[in-house]
Parts: sequence; structure tokens; C-alpha cells
Amino acid sequence: MPMAYPGLPQIKLLAEAAAPVFEPAAGVPMFSGSAKLIFPLSGSGGGRVIDPAGAALGAHYYGKSAPLRAIYLLAAPDESQDDISIEVVRGSAAFLSLIENIFIDSVVDAARQKRLFTLLDRLCGQIPVKRLSYPRRHEVMPEVVARIVADARGQRQ
Repeated sequence: MPMAYPGLPQIKLLAEAAAPVFEPAAGVPMFSGSAKLIFPLSGSGGGRVIDPAGAALGAHYYGKSAPLRAIYLLAAPDESQDDISIEVVRGSAAFLSLIENIFIDSVVDAARQKRLFTLLDRLCGQIPVKRLSYPRRHEVMPEVVARIVADARGQRQ
């Protein structure tokens, strides 16, 4: 089974997407001139994530390797419906969906591209690829998280 390895507890968002959830001064630009900001999720660096009930979310960081049970791809906002849905993407559509959702401009030589394609093909054969669709409203996010957790645990909702 493929493993997911921990990284820095952070998220990269555009300021308007982050505004309802993060303290305004918590983000720092990804690089000079970048519109995206990096927000720490651990409470370090002065940042703090707040859920609608006012609780800090830093405790949700998991600092150990864990089995990768699925890959969830976000449906584009214009493709999302009013309901939350999780659908399995099968076969070559799974592989192509992963390719469409990767932005790595440093993989330019044929050998590196071959290794990337081999990795994605292997992942598609070992774990499910799923498409997550949900209304783009902040108030539904707790339900989105609950649905993903239930799906990852094999529970249907």
C-alpha cells in the first residue's frame, strides 16, 4: 500500500478564499509577487485556523506516515452541484484526472516524465481515485469533511 508522508502543517490559498477561515495576518506570500498565501495549520508562526464554532484546528495535523487509502480530486466549481458527492473515477479516466491535476513545470525531460507516469499508473492500480463535488460555500465545509472521513472509513452516507 502506498504511504502518505507528513509535511509542514500548512495550506496555500488565495486571500479571498482564506478570509472566512484564517486570521488576516497569518498568511505569508508563497514567493515575491505571488497571489497565493501560505497559512500555518499548527498555530506556529502566529497563524491560527478557526472553525465556525471558534475552536482552533491545529490539533488536526498528523505527523506520522500513514497508508494512502484514496486520492480525492476536487471537481471544478462550475461542475459542482448543490449536493456533496464522492464518485469513484475508474480506469484511464483516473490516470488522466491525476495528470490534469498536477502542476509540475520542472518535469521536462523524458526520463522524469516516464517515472511520473509510472508512479501515477501504479497509484491508480493500488488505491481508488475519487472526485469530490460540493457547493462552494464555507458553511457546508464541516459536512464535506464528515463525508470524506466517512468515505475513507468505508462508510456510506
